[in-house]
Amino acid sequence: MAISTLSPASSPNFAVRFALLPLTVAALFLSAALLFSIQPLFTRMVLPVLGGSPSVWSVAMVMFQAVLLAGYAYAHALSSCASIRRATVIHVALMAAAAAFLPIALPGNAALPAGEGSVMWFVTIFLMAVAVPFLAVAGNGPLLQAWFARSQHAAGEDPYHLYAASNIGSFVGLLSYPLIVEPNFGLVAQSSLWSLGFAALAVLIAAAGITAGQAQSKAIIARVTSAAPLAFRRVCQWIALAFIPSALLVAVTAHISSDIAAAPFLWVVPLALFLLTFVLTFRKTPLVSSEVLHRLQLAIIGMVIVARSFALTPDIAVSVLLDLAALFIAAMSAHAALVALRPEKERLTLFYLSMSLGGVLGGSFTALLAPLLFSSIAEFPITLLLCLATPLILAPPTWAKTGKALALGIVIGGAIVSCLYAFPDVTGPQREPVLVLGLVMAVMSFVLLYRHMLAALTVAIALLAGEAWLSPLNGKAESVRSFFGVHRMVASTDGRFRLLFHGTTLHGARQMTDSAGAIVKDAPPTTYYHPESPFADAIDSVRRRKAQFSASIVGLGAGALAWYGRDQNDWRYFEIDPAVVEIALDQRQFGFMSPDDRRKISIGDARLTLTSLGDGSQDLIVLDAFSSDSIPTHLLTVEAMSLYARKLAPRGLLLMHVSNRNLELASVVAANAEVLGLTGARRLSTNDDFKNTYRSAADVIALARAPADLDDLIQRAKWWSLAPVADVKPWSDDFTDLPAAIYRRLWSKR
Repeated sequence: MAISTLSPASSPNFAVRFALLPLTVAALFLSAALLFSIQPLFTRMVLPVLGGSPSVWSVAMVMFQAVLLAGYAYAHALSSCASIRRATVIHVALMAAAAAFLPIALPGNAALPAGEGSVMWFVTIFLMAVAVPFLAVAGNGPLLQAWFARSQHAAGEDPYHLYAASNIGSFVGLLSYPLIVEPNFGLVAQSSLWSLGFAALAVLIAAAGITAGQAQSKAIIARVTSAAPLAFRRVCQWIALAFIPSALLVAVTAHISSDIAAAPFLWVVPLALFLLTFVLTFRKTPLVSSEVLHRLQLAIIGMVIVARSFALTPDIAVSVLLDLAALFIAAMSAHAALVALRPEKERLTLFYLSMSLGGVLGGSFTALLAPLLFSSIAEFPITLLLCLATPLILAPPTWAKTGKALALGIVIGGAIVSCLYAFPDVTGPQREPVLVLGLVMAVMSFVLLYRHMLAALTVAIALLAGEAWLSPLNGKAESVRSFFGVHRMVASTDGRFRLLFHGTTLHGARQMTDSAGAIVKDAPPTTYYHPESPFADAIDSVRRRKAQFSASIVGLGAGALAWYGRDQNDWRYFEIDPAVVEIALDQRQFGFMSPDDRRKISIGDARLTLTSLGDGSQDLIVLDAFSSDSIPTHLLTVEAMSLYARKLAPRGLLLMHVSNRNLELASVVAANAEVLGLTGARRLSTNDDFKNTYRSAADVIALARAPADLDDLIQRAKWWSLAPVADVKPWSDDFTDLPAAIYRRLWSKR
């Protein structure tokens, strides 16, 4: 039973009438801003240790959601069992205890264990570093709204509109981090600013609690016994409607970070849109009707289906925008349904607790369970399908409608599969029939919108049919999934090459047969590492000076660079992902490495594993630690490059691969090199016959201690001296500027 306040005859005092609302709004705003700025701050701290994995943010969101659930449970218990004054004392005491964990910083012994312990390590560090301060802030939203509802304020009868103020704070906190905080403040300064905000919040909480408590002290507190029992079905609806958008949020975030960069700057965009939907839906009057939202949702998801299943969006920007649009509309639809089902104010904290539980379950499914169940990113299409069920949660369909929808969906899904059989090269000139079929499917779904269940299942089954055939270049693929992403090994369309994809990016290939179908033995590498590549130039330059030389290769991929070290005795390899190691050593895949090479491989983050090398011991260090074009930024900082330079032998070369579709990194390397007193040379190779040779263009920088060490490269064709770029700041472990890197890449494409 909930606690309710029965207002006395006297009107509320001056403080309640004029001070309580602004105090509550200010506290909610600041609390939410702190709550959602700590997420990118903390993940930015752990990235240098976790190697830039896109899964960092996915797991982080689940951990934060779990503690948020604990905070909501704490708020529910506190508001149900204590008066406002007593609850204020207890909560301020908790915040005072949490202050002992500030400023936020990683423990001094925060070293990532080798092998598969990344998730548990991350959970442990989270609990030690930020769990307690986050818990103290997490309960503020429902707690403050409950206090406001129990006061005598005129607006207390419907306190749910205050949730919009809270989410505006979340929105501002998230966007200010990548746009203002991260580009202008280092991590130490960021942590100090957060601590100051925490102190200010404690003052606002105390003031709001004392003010609200004045009104309650004049009221009669009674147990509400006449309230109708809450149906368990209603609680399940709240949980389900919170589960769906939360699961999609994590899936979309993983997709974006795996194809652009593992960085808070990009991670906050989906979450900011997600929070914006709360602002737009938790209103006294709906901004958009549920019917319109359902139609928009079906239309945008149909567009995503066609685009993904038939590879019609080669431009990553278009793909990302479609995914974000689907997330925004789906979250709007689910959250609007939650607003429609909100309970009376006495059950406010239970409502938020149920929403939080649904969020934790949805995030856990996508971030923790899906990687164990699926060898590909299957959770993305699955969560899209779940979004179509939003109106069905509110009004379950009859069996008759379900049967008709299933029959029509099977017909359309079968047509898609038949078309894919007939026209397997959907990215070539015969793709028009598939495109027409997709458009027909979308039109049919739209026409059938008045029977949403029919349309939803039609699109769902069509999606499953398309996803079943989605793989790079439509070849039959083997998939391996790890904490660091999805790796797919697939044959080219003509069957001559074996290809390795990480996400959507080609990271290795080898010719297996010639045009006549004969097996090609000892074929050289292709992609970035072919014999005329910048990598081959640099390796040959070192070999000319020293027949036997030491080399450390950071980033294994298919093991292609090992082909150049077959006659060498002192080559070592450093890889953070155990799954990549197994792929490179598997003789059924590429064969650049032998099983005996396992002893030469060190598993772990390069910033840690390279420390095992002796200073001045390496004639060549190659940095090629990409993850599906998701750059581990901590490997491109001044501190990291200083480590590499210490390990170089006299006249040694540091080779850095800076090819990237979305980030311009060469100028960052140049700025860092200037700080460290290193000299550089650069080569940007091109290839006009990729389809037949799978030779990729590569942007490679060679660094050395003295200009004379690069003379051999500079004298070769297409190499030129590296020079710093004006206004590009060096990156450090305390400062990176991804927005500027993205802008420079976009500008270079104009």
